Amino acid sequence: MKEKLKFILILTSIFLLFSTIVTPVFAEETINEDENTNEQIKLPEISTTEIIYESETEKVYSLTMDDQLLEYHESYSLNEFGQKISNTQVYKIDNKGYKSLVDTYEELVIDDTEIIETLTNESYSVKAAATCSACVKIAVKAYRVASNGFKYLLKKTPTSTVVKTITSNSLTKVAPIVSKYTPHKVNLGIRVFTLRKQDLQHMLTRHHMSYWNSGIGAPLNQTFFINNMSPKTLNHIASQAIGKNAATLNNAIKNGKKFYSVSYTYSGITYKVGVDFTQKAITQIYPTSTFLLP
Repeated sequence: MKEKLKFILILTSIFLLFSTIVTPVFAEETINEDENTNEQIKLPEISTTEIIYESETEKVYSLTMDDQLLEYHESYSLNEFGQKISNTQVYKIDNKGYKSLVDTYEELVIDDTEIIETLTNESYSVKAAATCSACVKIAVKAYRVASNGFKYLLKKTPTSTVVKTITSNSLTKVAPIVSKYTPHKVNLGIRVFTLRKQDLQHMLTRHHMSYWNSGIGAPLNQTFFINNMSPKTLNHIASQAIGKNAATLNNAIKNGKKFYSVSYTYSGITYKVGVDFTQKAITQIYPTSTFLLP
């Protein structure tokens, strides 16, 4: 009886040791918190923009976010650096046609006309602004603090001064960007993967300094896109990442993976780009570290 008990104890010890050591790891399939669109809270559906009035100095247009009709009034001006600034008022329109102001904001209009859609030309970078093409990026880290919800303080070190504060933005601010966006398709051999409107919306509300929304995600280890990030740049990063990692992604498909992420470095910043093979969609783009343009 004692020998039998001793034998069982030995087998149990061996099993516990083996289970501790042998732990399967699928590094590239691991999704950082809620990085994948499909793991997120359901985002509102946003319609296509309808232009009501447009001139060189202003634009009025409408869209719906879920079932709510919104009207946007944008006016344009130049700041002291000659950069184009958009001043926007957002109105909610009820079923009787009455308008009520729900949001106002001001933002820099990003010029991304220099981005070239090619897999071979890497000799360019996104301009910070018309007068600041050679600005140096500042490496920072986002520190989350609780203050009437969450916000992030961008600092070079934990004890240094705050360079920029990121506060939660209303979803009405990102709605026009998503509304005007045309889904971007990337070829991988005979397969085509799409960066859809809902994917862009997720990426911007999770990682863009101007559109981050705390209700979409506020993790402790947060990273943000560089502050001049645009949808066109995200399209380019998606194309480059998939094109340059074609063999890796094809192997992942052959091995039966449903989701796979690869790394790609653009303009000195490394991004993780995730592809959902089941939905044939690019559901994930985020930077592994945060940089800020002055």
